[in-house]
Amino acid sequence: MNSLYKTYLFFLGFLLFSIFFILEPPSGKAKVERNKEEVPILEVDHFQFYALLQNQPDMLVVGKKAKQFKDREEFWDFYLTNFGVKSNTNKKDGFKKIEYFSVNYGIRRGKRYEFYDGFEYSNNEGVKFKSLQGFYLSDQKVFQGRGKFEFENQQGVFVGNNLYYNGNTQELRADIPRGKIWLE
Repeated sequence: MNSLYKTYLFFLGFLLFSIFFILEPPSGKAKVERNKEEVPILEVDHFQFYALLQNQPDMLVVGKKAKQFKDREEFWDFYLTNFGVKSNTNKKDGFKKIEYFSVNYGIRRGKRYEFYDGFEYSNNEGVKFKSLQGFYLSDQKVFQGRGKFEFENQQGVFVGNNLYYNGNTQELRADIPRGKIWLE
């Protein structure tokens, strides 16, 4: 056979083979693989969020990344300033406690904030603390740390493990606390 006929036969056979598989696809189920990764409802990068309450600043939130899922919110390199918190320790007229939070990585589920890889808190009443891990209950103003912490207030500087701090009652507890108390 001539090579020209062989080429025509090859392409004709290929055409018939293609038409056959288009009209009669192979039986059997194709394996479908799906990615099991959860997809966030909302994702933002490099953001600033301002909240006002009665024409007064209420909150400032700055972050590198945040994701919102059905059951939680996750955030990275997150900084929050909470203005206008009622102060239990200072009764001056017009005085409002301001709280500052800095978090490397955290998760919010309802009123519970869980912190991983570093958490810092301070307020304008002189309370400051750092902890590697822990959680904060925003409705009760309670922080429970896990692991080592550093705490500073107007009475002194303290270190230890597993910090418990109640912002409403100023109650402070810890495992293996050590500190330096400032005397006037």
